[in-house]
Amino acid sequence: MIRMIASDIDGTLLDGCGRLSERTKKALDDAAVRKIHTVIATGRAFSALPETLKSLEALEYVITSNGFSIFRLSDGRRIAGWDMPETLVMSAKTIFRKYPYPIEVFIHGRAYAQADYCRCPEKFGVPKSSVPYVQMTRIPTEDIDGLIERHRNRIEGMDMIVDDMQMKSEIRGQLEQLDNIYVTTSADHYIEIAAGGCSKAAALRILAQMLGIDLADAAAFGDGENDLEMIEACGIGVAVGNACERLLAAADIIAPDHSEDGVACILEQLCQTI
Repeated sequence: MIRMIASDIDGTLLDGCGRLSERTKKALDDAAVRKIHTVIATGRAFSALPETLKSLEALEYVITSNGFSIFRLSDGRRIAGWDMPETLVMSAKTIFRKYPYPIEVFIHGRAYAQADYCRCPEKFGVPKSSVPYVQMTRIPTEDIDGLIERHRNRIEGMDMIVDDMQMKSEIRGQLEQLDNIYVTTSADHYIEIAAGGCSKAAALRILAQMLGIDLADAAAFGDGENDLEMIEACGIGVAVGNACERLLAAADIIAPDHSEDGVACILEQLCQTI
């Protein structure tokens, strides 16, 4: 008996054009009618959620920034959160600043990024299709180092945009040597960090406890490495067909591609059993 569903957004719930299809919307609505709690679990900051999702009545909660925060969608309140320890923030910043790549910083639901990166994301290896998203959701900041210094005790997470995979591996290796850190990636050009113990799965577990639900009675949908722990933690783990190899290997079910309404396809099957 499925009592909760949790889904990633980009590359999973949304189609190849970044839209929520009518079929997927109906599947979410049908799940809500059956009293199934619906949760978004995304790498995005709360302020970067698509308006089509914010206005969807079926959705109740949002896990943002890879598990740094849990928001209640009805009033936008942050009901739980795990900020990075100040020492971790400064240690990570020291590693990041060895390299000529832009940094993004997440502070209580908002995403800040270096101004030169916001002006021309393509210059830093961001796919052309993702440029509008970056420019609409990031707050340009001329002095990102100063921002980090001023808010170092209230930073949810940080990431770096790296288009060189060899350098990405090198930087990630250094970050993983730090104590109490969670390192993941949602796309090839991202290195994303948070406090140790954070993940979509950890946040979902906390939310499930609040709602009196066992994760054995939950289904999770994803496409990226940052969905791995969540897929493994839930009773049913679903990878859409376009997911990364690690997720495809870990999933209980492989759904059609996100551009083929993969989430809706599995939800329709699950709802038929209730």
